[in-house]
Amino acid sequence: MNSDHQSRLIIILSSVNIVLVIVLLFLFNKHLSLHPELKMQGKQREMQSTQGIVKDVVYEEVSPDGDDSLILYEVPDNPENQEFIIIKNKASKIEDYIYFLDVYRDGIPKWLGNDFVYFSTRCGTSCEGLDLINVHSKQIYNGVLSYIISDEKRGPYTVFDDWFGHEFSLDGLVDEITSEMVSDKVYLIFKMENEEGVFLETKKFLFTGDALKE
Repeated sequence: MNSDHQSRLIIILSSVNIVLVIVLLFLFNKHLSLHPELKMQGKQREMQSTQGIVKDVVYEEVSPDGDDSLILYEVPDNPENQEFIIIKNKASKIEDYIYFLDVYRDGIPKWLGNDFVYFSTRCGTSCEGLDLINVHSKQIYNGVLSYIISDEKRGPYTVFDDWFGHEFSLDGLVDEITSEMVSDKVYLIFKMENEEGVFLETKKFLFTGDALKE
């Protein structure tokens, strides 16, 4: 086999290898897009990799039953501007990493009963996201609060598209969101105010785990 033939063969084999690499990368990216749970697993691994490094506690709240602590950690000098929601079992001291928060976009997480955590997210000038996380399955539910201030007849009001596909209309604007448990019943509570910041009413929803009820 002469040198020219060998050179052509090497070039052909190299080209085939490049094509194979491109095809494999395409198939891998497509597989990730069709299986978003793999991305979540990667995210979870990254969270777990922060264990053992220095973390500062931003916020901590004990669950209503007293079994777990909801902890919001920040990592000093973290270039990603991220904080971490962690559930820590008080008996075993085991920390379970739940979710990343964006320092500049997301609010402080709070308990909703013993199995869920909610927090606000920035979504625009006249709306606010309200996300819910199951601390066991880590499933995320997205809700939106839309503020309508241009209705001269009714006055300002809020439309709440909840986590389960239902819509509620609330008079006034949301000033504060809290929760409480009464006799094992969980409530999501909105403190409403008018345009001048004057208190209007408290709107309470019964949370059943898969629905909100007025």
